[in-house]
Amino acid sequence: FCATASAQFVNSNSSQRTSHASYDVESVFNTFDLTYSPLTLKSSEDGDAETQDFNAISLNWNQARLLTSNLPIYLTYGAGLQYAWKTDSENEDNYSYRNTISFLTIKVPVNVMYNFNIPNTSVNLMPYVGLNLQGHILGQNKYSYEYDGETESESYSFFSKDDMGEDDVFNRIVLGWQIGAKVSFNKYFFGVAYQGPVTNLYKEDDFKINYSQVNVSLGIMF
Repeated sequence: FCATASAQFVNSNSSQRTSHASYDVESVFNTFDLTYSPLTLKSSEDGDAETQDFNAISLNWNQARLLTSNLPIYLTYGAGLQYAWKTDSENEDNYSYRNTISFLTIKVPVNVMYNFNIPNTSVNLMPYVGLNLQGHILGQNKYSYEYDGETESESYSFFSKDDMGEDDVFNRIVLGWQIGAKVSFNKYFFGVAYQGPVTNLYKEDDFKINYSQVNVSLGIMF
């Protein structure tokens, strides 16, 4: 998830509201959501590409501020914490194998969003587009296997020079872009977005690694 914000249809008791056509919107509001994200890690070189599919979940907070009194256009910004993982395992007779790749990431999105009210309803459609700064706290690969009663395990960090070598360390800070929309009803919302890369998680000559994801969110506005 990309952490993003949304707009709210406001009732007549709101103390901070601006009139736009036949409906009112809040000048400033916050959102909190839980997001599930199918994530694709892509490595490519000279036109050849390989992909790995991950699962990711995130918790996100955002604030939206009205940019103009003439149109319901918002600047939204916030922060989110995302955990992404992929596990491969195999069990066969006297042999077992398990490999887990995981990332823990802080995301800071900045979007421009439009709030469109469906006439005579409390339903709002909120398309948005923006950028997402991502800082990776952890990124590691854990591997273990057992064969004939003997076990071996290993763990290494993608961001450690000791583990990866001087030239093969991944970038902790990357930039992404996103586009999406949310639908709100009263104080609740549902959202779908796509997030793609601007900079690479790793790049060496023609070889690069980056990731994209689809964000499906459920949240509340306050």
